[in-house]
Amino acid sequence: MDTMSDRRSDLMDSLTELVGTGLQAGRGLFDAVVGSASAMSGPVASLRAAVMPASAHGCQVPDPCWMPRRLPDVSSTACPGATSTLRLLVTNGGPDTRTVTVSVQGDGGAVQVDPPTLTLEPFEEGVMVATVRVPEEGATSVDARVWIRGCHDHVVRWRVGVSDRGCSTTHELAIHDSPDLVHHWYDHFYCERPCPAERTVRHG
Repeated sequence: MDTMSDRRSDLMDSLTELVGTGLQAGRGLFDAVVGSASAMSGPVASLRAAVMPASAHGCQVPDPCWMPRRLPDVSSTACPGATSTLRLLVTNGGPDTRTVTVSVQGDGGAVQVDPPTLTLEPFEEGVMVATVRVPEEGATSVDARVWIRGCHDHVVRWRVGVSDRGCSTTHELAIHDSPDLVHHWYDHFYCERPCPAERTVRHG
């Protein structure tokens, strides 16, 4: 009878030891998996941020292609009797010969352009010069909008102030006028390519 009890006791001890060993092995495996996941969380998060930036919540639709392209404002100064100059460096970025014209708004006739029209061969560059001569007396500032029209319409706001310093100033502005030959998904809504200038409402 005692022998049978001893056998049962030994069997229970063996089972208990086996279960304990299994639990320890399972916990070790669990800790290893958790540790690997923690180590990978940084690289995974970095990869996710690179592929899907936090700010990318949707598609940004640009202005319609027929909208004028706003160029950076230019501020110049000139003293009485001096001249302020804005050099427009125009590049025809398309495969066709392009005629580029320049017109001015809001200047009261103070801005002169030479030449007002320029024909550029494919990928050719040309220079159009706008000038403001400040009178000796009664000089006032000029606030003009200069329109450059080629494949696209471009506009720059040019302010010329009167000052006793910096009597003659010259600024240069690069204008890359080229057709957009890439077909975008939003073209189906409001765009025609490659050159939309014909649809633009003319100013001046």
